[in-house]
Amino acid sequence: MDNHWPGRGCDAGPRHRARAGNRGVRAPVPYRASGQRRQPVPPELSRPDARRDLPRRRGRAPPFSQCAGGTDANGGNYERASDPWVRFGPDGQLYLIALASSPLVPHSAILLSRSRDGGRTWGPVQTLITDSAPDVLDDKPAVTADPGRRGQAYAVWTRLSGLSDSEGDEAAGDLRALTPRAAGEPPIGPAYFTRTVDGGATWDPPRPILDPGPDAQTTGAQVVVLGDGTLVLVTNVITPDGVGHMTAVRSTDGGRTWQAPQEISTMRWARILDPDTGARVRTADFLPSVAADPRRGHAELYVAWQDAALTGGTQAQVVLSASRDGGRTWSPPARLSRDQGQAFLPQLAVNELGVPMLTYFDFSRNLPDTAALETTLWTRVQVRPGCWTAPRPVPELAIDLRQAPVAGGYFLGDYVGIASHGIGFGALVPVPRLRPDDPADVVYVRLR
Repeated sequence: MDNHWPGRGCDAGPRHRARAGNRGVRAPVPYRASGQRRQPVPPELSRPDARRDLPRRRGRAPPFSQCAGGTDANGGNYERASDPWVRFGPDGQLYLIALASSPLVPHSAILLSRSRDGGRTWGPVQTLITDSAPDVLDDKPAVTADPGRRGQAYAVWTRLSGLSDSEGDEAAGDLRALTPRAAGEPPIGPAYFTRTVDGGATWDPPRPILDPGPDAQTTGAQVVVLGDGTLVLVTNVITPDGVGHMTAVRSTDGGRTWQAPQEISTMRWARILDPDTGARVRTADFLPSVAADPRRGHAELYVAWQDAALTGGTQAQVVLSASRDGGRTWSPPARLSRDQGQAFLPQLAVNELGVPMLTYFDFSRNLPDTAALETTLWTRVQVRPGCWTAPRPVPELAIDLRQAPVAGGYFLGDYVGIASHGIGFGALVPVPRLRPDDPADVVYVRLR
């Protein structure tokens, strides 16, 4: 173990007794994602009926694009929809947000729809923001339902402007906003925010709440709600030198006003590659994963991301920083992935006891020079502050990453859904398949 390993000097720590029928890792259940872009989304799995019905549900997707029934009349007349994100509110209402675009027109928007029956049916499409300028893209939307304020929810995204015509549809980690237009106007990428206080019937006009200035951008913005009601926006701020700055911004009045940003840590980027062939693997890159302790009065907050700082910039690993005071101060990043090479796609959730779980992927079990690229999903649980269990594989998941869809590299998604249910956890995980007519599934696995 090295000094960055969070289990250094820790014993097994306290153990929580698992409820009957919730021990170990359960066999995965096939489940189809409803978005056009196969990017797993993190649904709230805390409602018992949602857990029970999830494998059987086959609801219709809202008409966010033409292939889903979108028209001018219903607000969904776009060629494609991507970046879906869903959250349940405390009243059982489900919010779905996504990016919709017609690149050749050009025309793009952030769309939202609500469901009152767990996703079986959806209400009207709501347009939170729309643009027709060719150099503007609203990217990586996320929605959060406030568990303590009934009818209140928050949506955030990065609004990129000043994009060059040559950048195309690249991954977020390729710093799309940092290439100036031919006219020389500096690109910008602030984090935009809007909220509803009436259950999603109306939304405030979107506004920037974190603007890093010219030649810089935010990416991966998410809002979490602490046990005392404080909102914390976490995002990565990428500066002109290509350095990422994990950043937190707090609001103590439900999103009306926001305090000065607090830097969590800088980070270094390294591309994830097939260890045998050198082929590119498209992953979360600069995107953070954020989770907060849901217990009333608690202020613990966790952020994980891919970072090559501990390897001198050679290999991305998974690191985590924690705050015990609601995002005011943060611990130095600690490596949570194994030390055998690359690690990617970290995701976090915290259960009802305040226990966080981390999942991530790596190639540590891959055998060189074989036809398959064996990719393993690992889990870790914090047993007390700063002390985590050893990485535990999810053996039921057999993933050959070379069979994954290719979109700027082998692509499982920008996110992998994980959420808590009681004291346990559940995850939605993409699994590539060998069938050309059905190249991928999303499976649900129950963890702990």
